Amino acid sequence: MSAPARAGQLLLAFLLGAGVVGAMWAVMPMEPTALQPAPQSVPIDDAFVWPEVDGLSVPLTGARKDGTFRFDGLPEGDALLRVESDEYVRRLVRFSFSADTVPIEIVLEKGGRVHGRVFDEHGQPVSRVYLFIKDPEDGENRERMAWPHVEADGSFSVHLSPGRYHLRGLAGKTSGEATLKVEEGETLEVTLRLAAR
Repeated sequence: MSAPARAGQLLLAFLLGAGVVGAMWAVMPMEPTALQPAPQSVPIDDAFVWPEVDGLSVPLTGARKDGTFRFDGLPEGDALLRVESDEYVRRLVRFSFSADTVPIEIVLEKGGRVHGRVFDEHGQPVSRVYLFIKDPEDGENRERMAWPHVEADGSFSVHLSPGRYHLRGLAGKTSGEATLKVEEGETLEVTLRLAAR
């Protein structure tokens, strides 16, 4: 069942039975050697999973300290899982649940981190702002979109897959835009200034 994993990835596995049961663990970065060709893994407990089956949302679940999680009463059908963790790129996965569903693994990548602050035209932090990040060349690809939460001090943080992105912020009658270039394992610092539209 195990797929090869790269350093800095999260593996998510779950089984269908009386409910959906699973486990999440992070793959620790290390150099492969002849004696130990695969990375070691440790449980991850800060991930959340939001399932949707045939348009019906089921309450989210979070990983326990040992990396396991469980859904009860998930109906059979086509499913969309949204998996999120503060330290990994958000992932959407589509598949079909049935009594014959076999275990599945989902790999989340570490990607790069974007950390930023949002300011108004007077240099004051803005917290009540809608931020939207998308791939400028594939604006419909939901795997390469993000809607980061903005804190009271105007700061935000999100992990994204490596590549170029377009960031847009909207607050009342002001807006701002920035181009982002995200690198694997790097933190990109961004300042977004909003101005009247």
